[in-house]
Amino acid sequence: MGANWYNTAPNNLTAILSDNFPEVDGEQVIVALKVLAADINQGYDQINNWVVTRVDDKRVYTMKELIAAVENPDGDEFVTFSNEAGEEVVLDRKNAIGSRDEILQTYRIPSDRSPDLQPQSTR
Repeated sequence: MGANWYNTAPNNLTAILSDNFPEVDGEQVIVALKVLAADINQGYDQINNWVVTRVDDKRVYTMKELIAAVENPDGDEFVTFSNEAGEEVVLDRKNAIGSRDEILQTYRIPSDRSPDLQPQSTR
């Protein structure tokens, strides 16, 4: 893409950049670039470039908040991701967390998150 990335990037993502007025300090745009096919997310693997705005009906502003919402031990049986249009991805929370290592291994991904989002005990 290089210098021409703005013209070749998906329109829904470049629109976010042009209208980027954060609601809170440190707000991040959370994008599911590609849902990796796995048993746990069957039927959702065609999703790409999907902006996540809510988890379990709570607005999330950062990846740190998203991770905390997903890994919430007091959360419901299912975790629900939503976008601005109200579309939802619903996964079994326990099975999703339990499938993490297998998905990482299948797609040869070294970690499920960047070093700055790792739990304090593993840094």
